[in-house]
Amino acid sequence: MEPRSVKEIFSDLRNLALSDGALHEISSLIYRDSIVTVDKQHSLVVDDPEHRWSIAKLNQNELLLLLGLMVQSKSDQTYAVVASGGEFIQRADRLFREFHDRLNMDAAYLFNHDTMRYIESPELIGLSGREAIYY
Repeated sequence: MEPRSVKEIFSDLRNLALSDGALHEISSLIYRDSIVTVDKQHSLVVDDPEHRWSIAKLNQNELLLLLGLMVQSKSDQTYAVVASGGEFIQRADRLFREFHDRLNMDAAYLFNHDTMRYIESPELIGLSGREAIYY
C-alpha cells in the first residue's frame, strides 16, 4: 500500500480534533502523557521511567496541534459531548506515528548511507528540517 501524503494525514488529524467530544478526549491524552505520580511522603516520582520517557506518548507539539485544530470547531458537540469508546486516543496515536514516519520518509533520500552524511543541497533543507523542527 502506498504511504499517504502529509496533507491526507493532516486532514485526518483535523477531522479527529473536530469530532464530537474531542475536548474531553484531548484532556485524557494530556493527562495520560503529561501527569506524573509523586509519592509525597518519600518525595519520589513513582511512575515507571519507561512510561515517563516513552516515545509512544504524544509530545507537547502534538498535543498543541490537536488543541489548535480543535478550537477551530464551530460545533458545540466538540466541547460539550463526552465521547465513549476510546477510539479517539488510539486513532490520535496512530495518526501521529504515521505523520512522524511520513516526515522522515520525505527526507530519507537526502541521507547517503554510503558516506553516512546528508546530501548538501540548500533547496532541499526544508524537507530534512520539517521533522527535526516539529519534533
